[in-house]
Amino acid sequence: MLAEATEAQDKPGPWSAGGMESMASWSVNVRTDGKVGGLRLASTNGVSAFDVLADVFCVSSPSGGMRTEYSDGNWRVYDQNGRLRMRWGVVP
Repeated sequence: MLAEATEAQDKPGPWSAGGMESMASWSVNVRTDGKVGGLRLASTNGVSAFDVLADVFCVSSPSGGMRTEYSDGNWRVYDQNGRLRMRWGVVP
C-alpha cells in the first residue's frame, strides 16, 4: 500500500484491504532465443483465469516417477515407475 504522509505523521495511516478493484493480475514471463514461456493469473469482474504458456507442462511428485504432463495436444499420466499409464488427446 502506498500513501502520502504528513511531516508530523509518526506511524502509517489506516490500512484498507481494497475490494473495489475490477481487475487484478500477476504474471511471470521468461524469454530466450525468441521464445516466450510463463504463467499469468488474472481476475476481471469476478472471472478468474490461470494461463500457462509452455512447450511442456508437468506436475510431478517430489518422490519421483509419478507425474502428469501436457505437450503437443496430449495429456499423459505416468505411474511411480515412470511408465506411461494414460494418454488423452490426438494419437498419431
